[in-house]
Amino acid sequence: MRKAFVPSAVDRYRPMMRTTLSRLLTPVAGRGRCDFMETVAEHYPIQVMCHVLGVASKDDEKFIAWNKAIAWAVSLDLGAQFDDAELGMKNMDDYVAGLVAERRSDPRQDLVTELVQAEEGGYRLSDDELRSLIVSLLFAGYDTTRNQLGVAVWLFAQHPHQWARLAGEPDLVPRAVEEVMRFRGVVSVSPRFVVEDFDLDGYRLEAGVLLGLSTWAANHDPDAYERPHDFDITADREPQLTFGGGPHCLGAGLARAEMQEALPMLARAMPGLELDGEPTWRPPMGIQGPDALPIRFAAQSR
Repeated sequence: MRKAFVPSAVDRYRPMMRTTLSRLLTPVAGRGRCDFMETVAEHYPIQVMCHVLGVASKDDEKFIAWNKAIAWAVSLDLGAQFDDAELGMKNMDDYVAGLVAERRSDPRQDLVTELVQAEEGGYRLSDDELRSLIVSLLFAGYDTTRNQLGVAVWLFAQHPHQWARLAGEPDLVPRAVEEVMRFRGVVSVSPRFVVEDFDLDGYRLEAGVLLGLSTWAANHDPDAYERPHDFDITADREPQLTFGGGPHCLGAGLARAEMQEALPMLARAMPGLELDGEPTWRPPMGIQGPDALPIRFAAQSR
């Protein structure tokens, strides 16, 4: 069932990613300043995901609002925001249930139809499994990429020489995306269940225990990375662990592709990138990133 986002399948969406981002940049490039989160990062990943799933573009603002509400579920303030989070999840679940039912009766050329029709060894996904998978894609595919893209622009505003190199050296792009996720991944802890009893540093860990593994610490381990606390898109490094290890979520390949397409386009459209004030950051939660990111750059005619 994971075949939908192998790299060759992701590649077919790259032209659409570039078109989507170009449309968002057109009204911004000539101004030379913007709140990057409000004008670009909020919209780019959800518009890409809606296209992939075959969801009407007029509904992307609904998904943004619902995703923001659902995000409270991974925050330290869930108790105070529980009603909003629950309503966001209900709205998302109801919408996706209708989408699945519609694709069963009216198949189309989109990922939802592929998932509805997918079969392996005589097994097909149930409606509950489909809803869970698609809701997860809409949430993780929006929230993670939105924040990682914002963090990337924030980082490059502090490393202008690397931003300039990114604009002119496309071969650096894949390495730059991995370095952004290594240096400041928006997910810093990866939950994992212990599958068999073992001892570690004097502690007995038994099967079934839930651990929170620090991907931030792993990504900055001096035994694994040379100069781990330096941000360097030219460095040849071991693979980063922000996505964890082993099989990844369906959206991991799409998130990488979105970043790979976005960063060089942004670097060319926004030369001379600088912060235009202090960013504001989301409250502590499982996925970290800017709420607002004011930037300025050399205005471009498009």
